[in-house]
Amino acid sequence: MKRFSTKQALLLSLLSMVICVSMLVGSTFAWFTDSATANINAIKSGDLDVEIVKADGSELTGALKWVKAAGHENETILWEPGCQYNLEGFKIINKGNLAFKYKVVISGLTGDSRLLEVIKFTVKIGDAAPVALEDWDGKLLPACAERTGDTQDADIGETAAITIIGEMDKNAGNDYKNLTLDGIKITVYATQVGYESDSKNNTYDEGATYYPVIDEAGLKDALKAGGDISVEKDVPTSGNDTLGARTIITKPTNLNLKGKIVSPDNMGNNSTNFTALMVAADTTIDAAANGGIDTGVNGGYAINVLSGAKLTINSGYYYGGGTAVQVQKGELVINGGFFAVEPYSDPTYGYNFLLNCIDAAHKDGTAKITVKGGTFVNFNPADCQAEGAHTNFVAEGYSVIKETQANGDVWYTVVEGTGVSSNEELNDVISSATEPTTVTLGKGTYTLPTLENKDITVKGTKDTIVNMKDVENKASSASFDGVTVNFGTADYKGFQHTGKLTYKDCTITGKQFLYADEVEFINCKFVQENDDAYHIWTYGAKNVTFTDCKFNSTNNSKAILCYIEGSGNEFTRTFNRCEFVATGTAEKSAIMINPTANAGTNKYVININDCTATGYGENGISGQTIVGVKETVKDNITVNINGTTVYTH
Repeated sequence: MKRFSTKQALLLSLLSMVICVSMLVGSTFAWFTDSATANINAIKSGDLDVEIVKADGSELTGALKWVKAAGHENETILWEPGCQYNLEGFKIINKGNLAFKYKVVISGLTGDSRLLEVIKFTVKIGDAAPVALEDWDGKLLPACAERTGDTQDADIGETAAITIIGEMDKNAGNDYKNLTLDGIKITVYATQVGYESDSKNNTYDEGATYYPVIDEAGLKDALKAGGDISVEKDVPTSGNDTLGARTIITKPTNLNLKGKIVSPDNMGNNSTNFTALMVAADTTIDAAANGGIDTGVNGGYAINVLSGAKLTINSGYYYGGGTAVQVQKGELVINGGFFAVEPYSDPTYGYNFLLNCIDAAHKDGTAKITVKGGTFVNFNPADCQAEGAHTNFVAEGYSVIKETQANGDVWYTVVEGTGVSSNEELNDVISSATEPTTVTLGKGTYTLPTLENKDITVKGTKDTIVNMKDVENKASSASFDGVTVNFGTADYKGFQHTGKLTYKDCTITGKQFLYADEVEFINCKFVQENDDAYHIWTYGAKNVTFTDCKFNSTNNSKAILCYIEGSGNEFTRTFNRCEFVATGTAEKSAIMINPTANAGTNKYVININDCTATGYGENGISGQTIVGVKETVKDNITVNINGTTVYTH
């Protein structure tokens, strides 16, 4: 490290003073300074608040009633073909301070909801002519607002009295006799409308939608318009065997299932409405951990694709009766998700049609299934009978991992590259590899064989443990993605003379050397397994980069997380956005640079960018508690922190 004596420091100080005085001779100077502060209005969010009240403006405390003709008020309300009933009037009030648009949806909660299929609803507001309820919406401004050019058709504060009229189809047949529907409700859905302005204009909420979806009526209404739809909770669908009861997508849709679409038991007996969700327009489904589709006991299919639509499923849970997804006409692409069925009672069929195309459409190419991910219970999408013996729906470049569960079920998971479920398979795949090969491992522990001159990528999950066999893995290139890599605790191990070595989203355990020319760690977690081990020893590696990695030490003998040492080479070590944490009482240097047998012939450049160190002492470089250097070091060392050189030797 470059140091200056006290005499040198005094001479420099005197020289600086002389220079400053000479500059001031014959000159005067001053800096005018000032500051000003202005308060900013409080930030307050708007309030969108909608309420339903009686037609006279009083509070609605009970259910709205259907109205009989004058003089017949005490008679029972009985619906029959051709009859027409008016609902008691009501108003919609804007109780907030934001303008909104709204629509009204009618649904039946209990009983024979198929009665709604033969009742046509219209609505009139004030003295206006009735219009179809499903096509009607309105705008409602706050009570203190004024109409603008875009809201001349809006009401202010509250609507006029609204009357909903129900008329039973004259052609409703005997199938609709003696049915009862209880718990009918009207729901007013409201959302922002272009009225208030920001600093630019009042168009920022033009794309506002009425939903998230929380019930069947909302789901069906949202699907009519398509676009981005979010299902926030489990939504039941109708099990009535009619076309009108179908839940169907007819316009391009991005469906985000945070809850499940749930169809009733015994829907599998239906001939017309036999699917929880019909997809007749291009659709993408993304689902949260608890989202998906469930058809219950003796249920229908989860999904049926028709009308040439393309359905892409990226995630979620899908359970159907015999079939989870059928393609009648169109294309299905599965990138992820969990798929299961209640098997057909006939063992000939069983689980064999979990994914299925209509045979004739599959043969003429109008029905297609491509699987690139997902897990399938008791159904191998790479070798099934859906379209004849040995049907393969799995895309080229992908394969299947087979895992037998404790209950006897077999899960088939589609993975990129060659799927491997045992050490024997792993050895066979690697030994026969003659070109770059991706191997995806199932859960469990595997021992990596020698990678002599191989170019191998190993993928898996955090439950996949890869044990390194020895240091003689002279691979031309090796990558690990998403697995736990264990180097053991007995001796430091690692790759030798590897051209490029990459770890991504991995957990690294044990004691390892880095011999590779180029090494990169991305979003990795380093775990010490014993007190006398460093997280990683970069001996022999030329250039090593750590990005978004975490080193956490609880040791009481050593908290050195990265040990840097080399022999007769130039080395670069770069740490980007890494986190170093020590909670023990050990030696406090997250990164330690140490001389070697060839000290004096090595050149080190250490780059530290946006890193944090917690639990380290005060004797780091320039106040940083990250880097330590052995006092006996003789090599050429440069340490840069956030682009500034803080240490040279």
